[in-house]
Amino acid sequence: MRLFIGIKLSEKIRGNLCDVCRELKERASQMKWVKEDNVHITLKFLGETEKRDQIIEVLDNNISSSEFNLRFTGLGRFGRGDELRILWAGIENSEELNSLFNKIESRLEPLGFPKEKRNFSPHITLGRNRYGKVHQDLISEIERLSDHSFGEQEISSIQLMSSTLTLSGPVYKTLSHFSTGK
Repeated sequence: MRLFIGIKLSEKIRGNLCDVCRELKERASQMKWVKEDNVHITLKFLGETEKRDQIIEVLDNNISSSEFNLRFTGLGRFGRGDELRILWAGIENSEELNSLFNKIESRLEPLGFPKEKRNFSPHITLGRNRYGKVHQDLISEIERLSDHSFGEQEISSIQLMSSTLTLSGPVYKTLSHFSTGK
């Protein structure tokens, strides 16, 4: 089973993000856009594993002591120079989110899921581009939206999700919820 730990976003936040994506689609025909229902925050990608029950057990015990708010601000991109590989929406720095990520890392390491080597860089993937190069006006529009506010959401749970790859894109299913409150 292909698994990841993530945070589901509210309908309002997903709508705000996808409204901007719809505006950008005219300039980015080569992009593969994330379906609105699939827009989420990935905290840790676990890959193919049969350890679902063990994962649930280690995350079910007080993963976070309180609910917290996240603010979603700005568009950005991964890619060098004028390349655009990944279009993403930003998440304002959050001590609570960083702490939650570190707890997940620590609890899953004994199960054989190594800690990330890269620094945690929370973001929401909105689209992917296999070809890299895009029109400069798209890059300019992304830069113009680098401070755009998509809203705020209270985070009251995280989810263990399965991801089934299909020809029409991934299908996500929630396997378990873990409260971020006491």
